[in-house]
Amino acid sequence: MPLLDFKVDFDLEMAVAQVYGQPMVFHCHHYNTFLQQTIEDPSYVDSTAILTDAAAEVAFEQMTEYYLAHPEVVAPQQRLAIAAEMFKTCGFGTVDLAQLGDQGGTAVAPHSHYALGWTSKFGPRETPGCYFVAGYIAGALAAAYGRPLDMYRSTETSCAAAGADCCNFSVEVK
Repeated sequence: MPLLDFKVDFDLEMAVAQVYGQPMVFHCHHYNTFLQQTIEDPSYVDSTAILTDAAAEVAFEQMTEYYLAHPEVVAPQQRLAIAAEMFKTCGFGTVDLAQLGDQGGTAVAPHSHYALGWTSKFGPRETPGCYFVAGYIAGALAAAYGRPLDMYRSTETSCAAAGADCCNFSVEVK
């Protein structure tokens, strides 16, 4: 497993923390689940796209900056292992990206901050709800292979918040 160089830059004047160029706010499950519920509630917006696309963009930009700062990390599987470490280090849980390739594949999140947070706050969901994780996977995969941000679609197929043992994701080229 490659070691993650987790670099946080603090701009004290602006009161902003950045991890490889992306603003980061480390929130608890109370904040994250209420934010997600607020975005999911209106039926007139595509909340899935909002939540997954935002996560994909942040993961893509952050991991791209990481790889630029670490040109020795070139193998896509090594890059994906580092993305999984970044996910864990940021407190989002654990995610296994080892079954992903340039054409997609499957990913598993045995421990999801979003699934655990949702069930502890609101109880079980009827549908999968780890939109952030799905977006993160798509963005991290695109960055690992040097592909465009919008190349992959990641869909959660089963979710711990909806009763599954863990969260599973199917990733495909759009």
